[in-house]
Parts: sequence; structure tokens; C-alpha cells
Amino acid sequence: LCVIAIFLLLAVIGAFKFPFVIGLSLVAHGVFDLVHELYTLNKGMPVWWPLYCAAVDIPLGIWVLFLNNSGGLNRPTKVE
Repeated sequence: LCVIAIFLLLAVIGAFKFPFVIGLSLVAHGVFDLVHELYTLNKGMPVWWPLYCAAVDIPLGIWVLFLNNSGGLNRPTKVE
């Protein structure tokens, strides 16, 4: 539950203030997926899920970081 709260907080911070935090959080979530079964037992999760989730999260996070650094995630300016 604590990990969920951390990722939720990072998502809100990234959405409203610092977009690069979303990319970092996605990469961190992918790494978390790869290592969390070392210390957590989840009988409801398929064996293939952590690798699948990491294979999606890590490249997506890198892509978001790339877009952020290239200016692709610039927020629109306020139109008055």
C-alpha cells in the first residue's frame, strides 16, 4: 500500500509540476516489477507479468524522459 501511495504522489507531482518525474517513475516501476518478487509473494499474479510489465514500463519511461528533454512535453502557455 505504501508503494502505491508513493507512485500516486509521483504521478500527481509529475502531472502538475515536473513532467520528467513521470518518466522516472515509469522506469522505477519497471525496475520494481523485476525485483519485487524477491521479497513479496503474490499468488494471484501470473509468472510472466513482472517481465511483461517491466518490458512496457522501462521503454515507456525512457521515451517520456526523451520527450521531456527534447521539449516534446512542454506545457501549452495560458491563452488569455
